[in-house]
Amino acid sequence: MANRYVFRLSEDNFSVVVIDELGPINTWSTDPENVCLIFESGIVDATGNKFTCHTGPPNNATVVTLHGAIWDSEVDDSGDATIELGDGCTPSQRWTLIEKQ
Repeated sequence: MANRYVFRLSEDNFSVVVIDELGPINTWSTDPENVCLIFESGIVDATGNKFTCHTGPPNNATVVTLHGAIWDSEVDDSGDATIELGDGCTPSQRWTLIEKQ
């Protein structure tokens, strides 16, 4: 069964939902949809002590990075977030893990 992580971003009133699919490909999406990100879902690269949420193939362009987020993160953990592909988003934010299932 997949694990679901909900990261609340501090400035733009939306969450990034990361799904650990327990396999080689993990996914992300926004809640609610139609926020200031240019892409609203894609693939997660969970290497290097961060979650890099990108568009997936063919470009794998980074959309948002949750610095310090790891699979062992617990509710109320927080860290810096960087928005790379946004339209009106605040580029530097804080994330807080608000839900883990």
